[in-house]
Amino acid sequence: MTMPSLISNYQKKVLENQFKKSYSTISQAVQFTVLESGEGLNNQFNNFDKTINGYTEAVAFKQLFYKNANVIGDIEYDKVQNYNGTQSYKTGGVDYPIPEKLMKDGTAVSATITNYKIYIVVDINGPKKRPNKYGHDIFKFYLDNRDALVPGKMSKIYTEDELKDEYWADILGEPCTIKSKQKGNGIGCAYYAFNDICPDDETKGYWECLPN
Repeated sequence: MTMPSLISNYQKKVLENQFKKSYSTISQAVQFTVLESGEGLNNQFNNFDKTINGYTEAVAFKQLFYKNANVIGDIEYDKVQNYNGTQSYKTGGVDYPIPEKLMKDGTAVSATITNYKIYIVVDINGPKKRPNKYGHDIFKFYLDNRDALVPGKMSKIYTEDELKDEYWADILGEPCTIKSKQKGNGIGCAYYAFNDICPDDETKGYWECLPN
């Protein structure tokens, strides 16, 4: 095995370990938030008000969650890339957000409520360490009805022709595949990382098939 291959394998192993640690840390922060709120997070905070076209308790949820996640400050990114590096951006969309807060342990995090779900996005090694790519060190989760932290999962791979006239073309199918050039490619990768399954080849583990 060549030296570049050894280095690449080592870096992927580091990311795998950081993913496991971050999932545990964020899950714990969610549970502390549940305990402090005194009732289900979805029941209390996930309430859409048509008169203002927004979620009235979103700010309150973020404040409470960030406190329990040991957030210490705001952050900015030079850029973030999608899963296979075909697109990069400095400002994320509501469905592929860029982490906005730094936690005490160096993890970056962002919480949002949209599409009637509470979402949490995590950068497992923070903004200063590369690669800053969705599906590599940035992952998207949501809270289910029991307030459990659930990894995002791809539902379908769309071709470029299928996406041409779609309003939500950037994120349709919650992609996680080397075949997609969608801006949001990677938002559906957390499930595969959690279960160590390559989304493009089920005979391989997730981390060994990460695109460069």
